[in-house]
Amino acid sequence: MSHATVTDTPAACGTGTTTCAAAATPYTATATVSVSACPGGAATRSATGNVSCNSSGTCSSDQSTPALTSIGFGTVALSSTPAQPPTRFYGVWSYGKDTKKMFSDLAGAKLFDANRFTDSSTFTTSCSGPRGSTCVLVDTTASVVGFNPSLAGSYTVTGNQATVDDAGWFYNYTGTNEKTGAGATVIIGCTAWNGFIPTSASGGTNMCSGDRGTVTATSYLSNFVTGVPTASCGYQDNVTNRYNRFTTQTTTAPPNTSSMRVVINASGQVEYSALQLLPGSGPSNKALATRAQVVEPVYWLEVPRDLHNCRHDPALSASTCN
Repeated sequence: MSHATVTDTPAACGTGTTTCAAAATPYTATATVSVSACPGGAATRSATGNVSCNSSGTCSSDQSTPALTSIGFGTVALSSTPAQPPTRFYGVWSYGKDTKKMFSDLAGAKLFDANRFTDSSTFTTSCSGPRGSTCVLVDTTASVVGFNPSLAGSYTVTGNQATVDDAGWFYNYTGTNEKTGAGATVIIGCTAWNGFIPTSASGGTNMCSGDRGTVTATSYLSNFVTGVPTASCGYQDNVTNRYNRFTTQTTTAPPNTSSMRVVINASGQVEYSALQLLPGSGPSNKALATRAQVVEPVYWLEVPRDLHNCRHDPALSASTCN
């Protein structure tokens, strides 16, 4: 919104009262307010208001003479507005692996910041690290994952999927009113997150006794690297022979972040699952992976990066590692 400088025309008064009262030219002032779409998609709309006072100093507050024209309400409405940007969920390579994706001083931080990734398909600048030096995230929205029911563990991906050498991936929500409802959780290589869609409004005048609005909670699962569902990171549909990305439930409020649930079942196996507690409905649990034994002969232990480098980088001396 912009406000132009008010222009005014004083009455041609002299030095005496009689001369001023007899002046033929009244006092007038004009103000213009302009509104333009941001970012510049539609033409600018303007509205102008003015006021005038007679030679005796009386200024009108209505539409009579001397006139007052109000800027008013609604007169600066735009005939069109820019399209709402898409709502998305992102899985992004954020740090490490490449020198330009790490920093320890000011120069490195500037280089890191200049090597940012984007979801714009028209971006052509090269980035260090991803395959093909592309800065653009992979759009996995339309990808379909099918499986062969007679061949356990088999699946095929039609469409895009990211790899460990890509900048990352993103998923477009259906429609413009779905948003991410809570933070994501990574469990056994699966990314679990929740979206929500306000599907109705509350009714009545009393918020304590009226009808409550309902919310559609969408529980999503995808592989955290590829951005597409799999046998373990998805919802199996035996009708279409597909692994779906999400399932929906009705709730009364935006969903919470999924929690990791680890239990030992009756067979002595360790089961990992995503536990969802939705307001207004019972808990839901999606099994993601099972480990055969509580204590296995092969295991991994997470260590600090400097210790890892000392064990595996021949260029480091023993004194440095000590």
